[in-house]
Amino acid sequence: MPESTTNAFEMRVGCDVQSIEDVRAAIDSAGDRYLRRVLGGDERAEAAGLASPELVARYVTGRFAAKEAVYKALRGRPDVALAWPQIQIVADASGAPQVRLSGAAAELSAGAGIDDIAVSISHAPPFAFAVATAIART
Repeated sequence: MPESTTNAFEMRVGCDVQSIEDVRAAIDSAGDRYLRRVLGGDERAEAAGLASPELVARYVTGRFAAKEAVYKALRGRPDVALAWPQIQIVADASGAPQVRLSGAAAELSAGAGIDDIAVSISHAPPFAFAVATAIART
């Protein structure tokens, strides 16, 4: 019997929930140092345009949950050094979150044959929740 030449695909899903209060406390404690450790440049620019510290805390919490969800969908490994700003979650023209990868995160994605990652973020104080889905070519 001849070998199959069809491509195989694997659905990957990651999800995460974060406490808005915990993130607010981290921002209050470490300020810009925390934001630079967690957010990429485009995300920090989006956060800077928000009207209140409460909105910033919610924004950062949602982005952090989304980054964790993306990391799980990528199946990050302990031997791969990945910095959170390498996973950016930025709004498209309609306001929907889009994933942008760089550095080690982009390498994990490429190595798994993942071309696109979809992400959804929901805020239900006191928490933010995110789910990420990706299709890997195997």
